[in-house]
Amino acid sequence: MDDSSQRSPRSISTKSRIVGLIVVLGVVTAFAIWMPAYPEKRSLPTEISSGPPPDTTSSADTGIHEPEKELELPQEPVTPDQLTKEQIDAIVVGTWHSQYYGERHLIVREDRTATIYYQANMMARMFVGKQLQIEYSWRYDAEKQQVVFTITGGEPDSGLKYVKETWGDDLRQTVASISVSDMHLVDLDGKTKHHWSRVNEIPENVMAAFTK
Repeated sequence: MDDSSQRSPRSISTKSRIVGLIVVLGVVTAFAIWMPAYPEKRSLPTEISSGPPPDTTSSADTGIHEPEKELELPQEPVTPDQLTKEQIDAIVVGTWHSQYYGERHLIVREDRTATIYYQANMMARMFVGKQLQIEYSWRYDAEKQQVVFTITGGEPDSGLKYVKETWGDDLRQTVASISVSDMHLVDLDGKTKHHWSRVNEIPENVMAAFTK
């Protein structure tokens, strides 16, 4: 009988264990050689920030600019040398009322246009007619402290012609004092004064008279 057939179960078991150990060592060695070929995985952070992510964009990158600080405007009349041009520009914009040979309502807009609705009294009607609407462009001359209204249109033609012949296309008035509620202007003759008071809107009956 062959010697191999006479080997005990114990010797066979020992040999199997040795073979199994060799196979395991081979697998571990191959795995160790193979792993460096792949990048190391990043571990997840252990702490999560509860705050918002940092803002890496600037107003220059996005084109968005912070709003300018609101101008402080005087509640009581002050002389123009106490204000900046921007402050006076902001005050002038709005709707105004004045009495001067009749009733005058003035709308001054941010786009540098203005409209005056003039309802003349009996004396002024002899020169400009019953009523007169004049369209202007406007600006504030800070150097001379004057508001400049330049005629761009109006009606009726007869009344508009008289105004242009008498005062020209540019009407300049010196700012004597100004506030959010009142404008005190003076003609270039230094004598004729105009007091304008701010109003919320032009009365409906006045606007109706100019839309007929």
